[in-house]
Amino acid sequence: MIPDERFLRLAREIYLRSLKDNVYPISFSSAYLLYLITYVLANARSYVRVLEIGTGYGFSTLWFAKAIKDSGVNGEVITIELRRDRAKIAKMYMELLGFNVIVKVVIGHVKNVLSNINGVFDVVFIDGKKEEYLEYLTLCEDRLRRGGLLIAHNVVYPEPYTISNFIKEVLTNPEWFTVIVPIEYAGLSISVKRC
Repeated sequence: MIPDERFLRLAREIYLRSLKDNVYPISFSSAYLLYLITYVLANARSYVRVLEIGTGYGFSTLWFAKAIKDSGVNGEVITIELRRDRAKIAKMYMELLGFNVIVKVVIGHVKNVLSNINGVFDVVFIDGKKEEYLEYLTLCEDRLRRGGLLIAHNVVYPEPYTISNFIKEVLTNPEWFTVIVPIEYAGLSISVKRC
């Protein structure tokens, strides 16, 4: 499904505002890929849950929510943001598009707030502090259902060495089947949880 003009206009606004304020959003190509993955996954299930670590201003959050809405199935996106100021802006944008019924913005560090979030997830998207990727993985791996997708941003650029321990884990641990997608400048890793 092609996103409508109002959605794209707001997505551009969030993207440009994020760049201006050095919040570093994912690229539009990565956003479309997240949308496609979530849309297909949602159509294969009657309910889909996404956990996002690192909200920023909500650019990637917006695409997860749009995919769930467009799929016509129920679902939710729980996004965790450390910074209160960024979370406030993300909430505002979710409300503007009516995604506040799908998206819950949680403020705090994953290690402090994840225990307050119930259930398992179909997708976990990591785009937080790069040096903490392995910690995020450790905290979330039991919350990702078997066959679920673990997606991480910035695995190719700008500083892949800061997440090398994470990359080593998802590439060498037989629990994961991983592919690195060198999409645009930053790249994504996409891992399927095998067991």
